[in-house]
Amino acid sequence: MRSDTLFRLDAAEAAATDGSVDQPLRVVDLFVGAGGLSQGFQQAGFRIMAGADVDPDACATFAANFTDVLTICGDIRQPDDRGHSLDLGEVAVPVLDRV
Repeated sequence: MRSDTLFRLDAAEAAATDGSVDQPLRVVDLFVGAGGLSQGFQQAGFRIMAGADVDPDACATFAANFTDVLTICGDIRQPDDRGHSLDLGEVAVPVLDRV
């Protein structure tokens, strides 16, 4: 799990994406549940960057199923107490808790 509070795709990873067909498209899965949609995207060749859900049991299941993916557990409509957010390049969503 990452220890920093503001998450961002690192510069090397962003630079490596040149838009070619060889690069997998990235997915942020909202309302993940157990991760069925993420699993489908992964099987289709997409890269799952993060998954979010408000239900703690769903977050725990998703985190167990996708151990290398950031799991966000909380209401993504609201920033956390410190105003931290998940920043995936051009897309930013608030983070409440990370599993």
